[in-house]
Amino acid sequence: MNMRRILALLLIAVLLCGMLATLALASGGDVTSPESGNTNVIQKETSPQTGEPFSVGLVLVAAVFLCGAAAVTLKKAASC
Repeated sequence: MNMRRILALLLIAVLLCGMLATLALASGGDVTSPESGNTNVIQKETSPQTGEPFSVGLVLVAAVFLCGAAAVTLKKAASC
């Protein structure tokens, strides 16, 4: 295999693993804390760091965009 092709495949694998991990952590609605009921938590719809709303949809759009970029890279590596 060509070195560029190996690099492109490695890039795709890293991007997919990263996006899947982000998606799995972002959707954690069924996870309950062992201290459930001991704290008084007020959930907000915005991020405490930025104040911006966040959704899993943004992660999916980024995943599609990055997979497209990886596919273009793989196609260019195959043609060389």
